[in-house]
Amino acid sequence: TAIGEEFYIYINGGLTSFTGLGQLASIGGNFTIEFNHGLTSFTGLGQLASISGSLNLVGNSSLESLSGLGQLTSISGNFKFRYNDALTSLVGLNQLAYIGGDLDFFRNQGLTSLVGLNQLAYIGGDLIFQSNYALTSLAALGQLAYIGGDIDLTGNVNLLSLAGLNQLNSINGDID
Repeated sequence: TAIGEEFYIYINGGLTSFTGLGQLASIGGNFTIEFNHGLTSFTGLGQLASISGSLNLVGNSSLESLSGLGQLTSISGNFKFRYNDALTSLVGLNQLAYIGGDLDFFRNQGLTSLVGLNQLAYIGGDLIFQSNYALTSLAALGQLAYIGGDIDLTGNVNLLSLAGLNQLNSINGDID
């Protein structure tokens, strides 16, 4: 099953998972999940393999797990991840290898680790990590070889090193 265009889920306080969408394999546009305060996981999206637009996860304050996204291998647009404070790692994104646009993480207060992005090899745009105060390590980015834009690491006050970026072959932008 495929959705040809946008898939937008906004302010559904009782939604806790995606049970019922188990056959969804691709989304032809952006997949935006914003301010669904009851959402705890992506259970029910176990067949989703590709998103042709961007994946936007914003303000899902109870999101504890990305389990259910284990088949996702590519996002053609941006991956924007902001204000998802209950999530501590990215376990569940274990097959994600390609992001065509920016990887943009902003103010995810509980995020300590990028574990789950271990297969990510390509970012076509910018790598942005801003104000993720609990983030201590980039080590899970050990397969990342290409960044098409800038690297912006700002305000991650507990980030201890840049270990994990040692496989980068190409950065086509600036390092901020």
